[in-house]
Amino acid sequence: MQAGIIFSPVLFKSNISKNLFTKESLEPVGMIAVIGFQFFMFSSGVKSDVNMLKSLGRKVWSIGFLSVFLPLLLGFGALKMTTGRETLFFVNFAAATSYSITSFPVIVTLLTDLKLLNSELGRLGLSTAQVSDVFSLFLIFFLSVLKVMSQEMYSRENIFIIAGFIVFVAGILKPALHSLVKKLRNGMPLKDVYIYLIMSLFLGSVFLSHYYGQSAIFAPYIMGLAVPSGPPLGSALVDKFEVVSGLFLPLFVTTCGMRLDLLETKYTAEIAIPAAVSIVVITLSKFLVCFVSHSYFWELPKSNAAAFALVMCSRGVVELALYTFLSDQQVINHGLINFLHTLTTIFFFPLIL
Repeated sequence: MQAGIIFSPVLFKSNISKNLFTKESLEPVGMIAVIGFQFFMFSSGVKSDVNMLKSLGRKVWSIGFLSVFLPLLLGFGALKMTTGRETLFFVNFAAATSYSITSFPVIVTLLTDLKLLNSELGRLGLSTAQVSDVFSLFLIFFLSVLKVMSQEMYSRENIFIIAGFIVFVAGILKPALHSLVKKLRNGMPLKDVYIYLIMSLFLGSVFLSHYYGQSAIFAPYIMGLAVPSGPPLGSALVDKFEVVSGLFLPLFVTTCGMRLDLLETKYTAEIAIPAAVSIVVITLSKFLVCFVSHSYFWELPKSNAAAFALVMCSRGVVELALYTFLSDQQVINHGLINFLHTLTTIFFFPLIL
């Protein structure tokens, strides 16, 4: 991220940055970076244990639900109050959604870096984040449907294809992969053809998301969730895919940093005030939900509950990708995207460190 900011117009004058990195030269780099991010999302889905959701209690499900939808409702209400009446419902909903979601891959990475994964705080964070991630995926899917419906050339076929993809993954692919894992655990050798077939399906989901203008987050992560985690299949896929994601994911974060153009972007009151108010409302409500619930239900010390709430409010590469996608699709104003990028970079990373 820091490297991207260095090469962005933030430190260089705008014309120097554009001459060093022309649009034509950055297109192949951006394509490789997005593919690296999609490999990361697929690997994150493979690492996630969906069966763990069945063993979670009502308290965890309630907190996971409230930590996503309560900030969303309050943030959406704040945007409606501070923006003009001509602003579309979809624009406000997309802006509120982009800051209300909780990403399980981001939380896992953060807890691992802080060496809290095996602690009580880490276990509570993992369970709550996984539940919140389910509701966040639902919001992203709903956002994709709203995007299709808001287009001038509205086609019901696109919605049916999105829904059909989910039905295929959940109803056909996941049972088939679980059946394959049972045979592998009974002594059947793991052939390379199985790995290549899953990789082909993954690349097909990437093509599907790009062709129908959907988020790069959605399809690869859903595909990864269908793969049973752990050995023998999940571990083999992670070993092969993490080589690619580990190499190109930093490149994706760098390209996100290069999008910052604080010199030419004019932060008018029409952009800055609604964004600032909604972000404060969403972040504060998410923090309070996580802090109060964990200090009350699990009787954690206030310091631990505050640390947990800060972790749940953290932003990462998944949120940056969603901001970038919304900007590329011209759903949210470019000035607002710069505002979100700036807050994510300046405030949350030092707060976590």
